[in-house]
Amino acid sequence: MDATAAIDFFEHVGKLKNAVRAGWVLRDVQRPESVADHSYRMAMMTQLLHSEPGIDASRCTHIALVHDLAEALVGDITPFDNIPPDEKHRRERVALETIVQSLRGHPSAALIQAAYLEYEAAATPEARLVKDLDKLDMVLQALEYERQQPAVDLAGFFDGVRGKFKSSLVKGWAEEVESRRRRLWATRAEKSEPSTASPDSDSRRIPYCDKHSAPVQRIAHEAQPPLCSGLTFGAFVAGGLVGVGLTLAVAAALRRAAR
Repeated sequence: MDATAAIDFFEHVGKLKNAVRAGWVLRDVQRPESVADHSYRMAMMTQLLHSEPGIDASRCTHIALVHDLAEALVGDITPFDNIPPDEKHRRERVALETIVQSLRGHPSAALIQAAYLEYEAAATPEARLVKDLDKLDMVLQALEYERQQPAVDLAGFFDGVRGKFKSSLVKGWAEEVESRRRRLWATRAEKSEPSTASPDSDSRRIPYCDKHSAPVQRIAHEAQPPLCSGLTFGAFVAGGLVGVGLTLAVAAALRRAAR
């Protein structure tokens, strides 16, 4: 294969390392994962599918690796970007075509494009299973962020996919993730950790949105009360006056002692 074409393609793929998953950014998650991080774990998940009846696990791996490839050029478009679904898909198709054209007619180009389109259309049992893994990786990542960053409440991501898993296998894995999350929040409640919201809290929630759904409005953060108002401000002033008085009294005592 032509070396120039290969390196051009590898550079396109490498951009996924710097393409941040936008949903986490919208929820103020610190150090959010990249699209490459997400795709890699999905591909590793497919390694546990070899015993699944009627499923080509290798095909699932191929689909998982390329399912977000277009985001190397267009980024992670979400409903909050106010881009109509048809326009989003058009941009992603153009981006995917640009990437595979860098292979200059190599047979792999057609295989990559076919796997991408298969996923987008959910046209096969393998594509539908990988779509379940896409949702599973998202809720597992949400759980991990909640563990690492106690002030973060990602309940909306769990609510958005609950009941939407098609595969009984992946549904069972998702239920285990939910179980671990319930234990996490129960432990926090016992220890009174910083985040006091429950697993079903609506606090500062931004609902999960499937990339193919209609845009929804982002929930605004609740306005915080003023730092000093009413009696609080009066107490603040009174405290300051007391402090000044004590300072002057001490200074006078020191002057008398010096005499």
